[in-house]
Amino acid sequence: MIAVAQIVTPSVDANLKANNAFAAYCFISSMIDGITSDLILVDPYIDQSVFYRYLYRLPKETKIKIVTDKAKLKGTRLNEFESAEVLFESEYPNYTRELRDGLHDRYLITEANAYTLGGSIKDAAKKSDYSIVQLTDEKRTELYALYA
Repeated sequence: MIAVAQIVTPSVDANLKANNAFAAYCFISSMIDGITSDLILVDPYIDQSVFYRYLYRLPKETKIKIVTDKAKLKGTRLNEFESAEVLFESEYPNYTRELRDGLHDRYLITEANAYTLGGSIKDAAKKSDYSIVQLTDEKRTELYALYA
């Protein structure tokens, strides 16, 4: 009889110290490198840097959705975001953006996992500690239904 081993991947529970923005960038990039089919990024304070820091790393066929707060994405930040977004969208046809009211929490939701982010992805560990905590499968299912 052949026994089948189950590989258990450890859950993510990271706390990146303040003034370690590059370490945070590397950590988040390594998480994104494993995504193949779906990514939902919920962040009320998103900016255009998300495209050239993280999202370009995804395969072109990946379904990508950004959910952000319409009251916070405005003015110059909105113009800069939309300029980068148009270019990104031309190469990533499965990209969408949704504006919502009153967002506070930040999540990274994938086909297999969901994480709560301790702050905006654009400011990860720049001035304060930054946490990334993997959520339960039940919470991932709930968030996916809410934001997909």
